[in-house]
Amino acid sequence: MGKSRLRQPRSTRLELKAARPPGSEVQGLYRRALTAKRKALGNAHPSVTINLNNLGALFRERGRLDEAEALTREALALDRQIFGENQSYVAASLGNLGTALRLKGEFAEAERYYRESLAIDRALFGPEHGAIALGLSNLGNVRRLRGDVPGAVQYFREAVGQARRLLGEDHISTIAARINLGRALEAQGNAAEAEQLLRGASGKLDAANAAHRAWYVNAQSGLGLTLVAQGRAAEARGLLERAVQLARQHFGEEHVRTADARLALGRALLATREYGKAEPVLRAAAAALEKQQKAQPYFAAQAAAALAQLRSHRTD
Repeated sequence: MGKSRLRQPRSTRLELKAARPPGSEVQGLYRRALTAKRKALGNAHPSVTINLNNLGALFRERGRLDEAEALTREALALDRQIFGENQSYVAASLGNLGTALRLKGEFAEAERYYRESLAIDRALFGPEHGAIALGLSNLGNVRRLRGDVPGAVQYFREAVGQARRLLGEDHISTIAARINLGRALEAQGNAAEAEQLLRGASGKLDAANAAHRAWYVNAQSGLGLTLVAQGRAAEARGLLERAVQLARQHFGEEHVRTADARLALGRALLATREYGKAEPVLRAAAAALEKQQKAQPYFAAQAAAALAQLRSHRTD
């Protein structure tokens, strides 16, 4: 976002990534590059820490979170050794470490690293900058996961405002920030504003683009829930069925985006009193989310509540 001193690529950035070679091939390239750089430049060199962060980002994407954490901690230690504390490379590694910990469900520690990263970026860049917007979004994500939805909304609103001013309405970072805000508003019960944000964001994404897909499914799942909340569950059903199909096809049965879309569809079916159809959908969502309960407590709790609601209707 903007002209930042953060190194590329950064998986904690709001930008969506272009397609790239399969994970095993990329991993091999990064490892070979890391070995060559260490041999030629020594361990305490910025190019080495860039490579460590990139490899850690790849492992985060593949769900290998312990390895991702270890690589990012090594990068952070080297960045501090090279640059000291108040430097943008250090802030970037702190943010990457926060994301690895957030994905593991270590929310308190993740938030601490996110706050340290944001404090450094504010000292370096001032109150408004791409790195600041990213830090605000990171804090919004972790506050929502910790159950502080109003706090998440506040951070996401500020991130959306900065993204719009810095990048414009159509930039992918702005779209991603709007989806984050829309989902938080949906969780808060502000369905009308959430619908506007999520519908607008969905319209700017291309579901056929692999780099857009996870955000598209995310936006469609949230949009469906806003329609359910406004008494328009029949309208929600079709778009949620398509979101589930897309997520299953591209992310698999156990992915959080698939579980999220299924949960939203199940809640729409509950609202239309199609209990027989709702049951397998909700059970599949709950089973996937139970395995991710530590990292996804909000969705896991919502799935349990929907199943309880289903049971109460089936016994009426």
